[in-house]
Amino acid sequence: MRRRATTRSVTFLNRSFFPDVEATGQFLTELCEDLSGSLPITVVAGSPLVGASTLNGRRRPMLPFRRERYKNIEVLRCRHTRFAKRNFIGRLCNLATFFISAACALCFHRPSLLVTQTDPPVLGVLGLLVARLRRCPMIFSCQDVFPDIARLSGKVKNRFILWTLERITRATLRGADHVVALSDDMLELLARKAPIRTKATVVHNWVDTAAIRPVAPEENWFRARHAPEGAFVVGYSGNLGVAQGLETVLEAAAALRREADLLFLFIGEGASKRVLQEKATAWGLRNVRFLPYQPREHLAYSLSAVDLHLIPLRGGLHGMVAPSKVYGIAAVGRPFIALVEESSDLARLAREHDCGIVVPPGDADALRQAILRLHEQPPLRARLGENGRRAALRCFDRTMVTRAMRKLLVKVLAANGAPNGGERRVPAPRHGSARMAPSFVRPSE
Repeated sequence: MRRRATTRSVTFLNRSFFPDVEATGQFLTELCEDLSGSLPITVVAGSPLVGASTLNGRRRPMLPFRRERYKNIEVLRCRHTRFAKRNFIGRLCNLATFFISAACALCFHRPSLLVTQTDPPVLGVLGLLVARLRRCPMIFSCQDVFPDIARLSGKVKNRFILWTLERITRATLRGADHVVALSDDMLELLARKAPIRTKATVVHNWVDTAAIRPVAPEENWFRARHAPEGAFVVGYSGNLGVAQGLETVLEAAAALRREADLLFLFIGEGASKRVLQEKATAWGLRNVRFLPYQPREHLAYSLSAVDLHLIPLRGGLHGMVAPSKVYGIAAVGRPFIALVEESSDLARLAREHDCGIVVPPGDADALRQAILRLHEQPPLRARLGENGRRAALRCFDRTMVTRAMRKLLVKVLAANGAPNGGERRVPAPRHGSARMAPSFVRPSE
């Protein structure tokens, strides 16, 4: 049996954390905010991708990290290179320097439980090493599945690198004390790599339904600023990456360019943004606009500014990533079109809650027809949007999911020798309304 750590803290290891606006960083930030009311929380994270950290902190001479405080959370902020993602050598340098800095930070910290995420994908190796040296349990929390997503998206073609990533993922799954997957699809994919069913749990991402709420068009300054009066806004919000297959959306926009009131709005950043902008310019698409990521406090306005959201995903990628943007879309009461396989978790969610329409990935003509259908049927849009809001309140609210995640952490701590899981007797913070017990957190059968 592993010996109990002297400080009963839960430590999260992930490159992205506040003030980063990437989805993994935002979800981790919200999770740690909610957990810190009852558990001592430490986060080992990288430097923000844009600008510098706004948190107060201190760094000892010669150490490649600094200690910061964010609310009630200790942050070990690692220093590393930040070359552009388009530069492969630069990305390797970013990975190596963050890995080294994170290892150094963990040398000065003793967790009772280590939760290792997948940004970057090789963090599992470091997590296993630290868990063995510190004799603490490790949870492997999968946000993406590597190398599968890298192979199918074409980001990595080198066979040796793909083979190495596969070995790392399999070793991490086998060595972890518990595995968390974002969906049933993802769990099935991971279970084909290693025997994890007896130690795995599905925990979906969430939305803060109190903060992310519907905003009426006449009260929405974001819509007034970025969309012409009377426009029907078709939007995509999030990472503009290779996995999303956003070229299909551009093709649909080109086919609908003669619909005078249609506006396609892309909000976000990513490796494919420049290519998409160049194509839109080359094709003369005046019905397409690009905006940068928006601050978290503006999210309710930016999501509500869109009449119809798109959730595209390249074919074959379901289970490797989980499009968490669906929860925010549902929370603002807007319908969506998902370009995914009918067998995917996202398609099942759309059918179960009757909050969206599913079309095959990569099918621009099917997307065009679905956009026109929803454009011409306001009652259908209203019904789907209202159903989505109800589903967000009932099943995907932040408070319910993070409370369930807290129970899982305490369970793993208790199973490894921490009395009461090391939990403080402090009421958990509330951020939304809890209507009923959620169905999104369950152990693998």
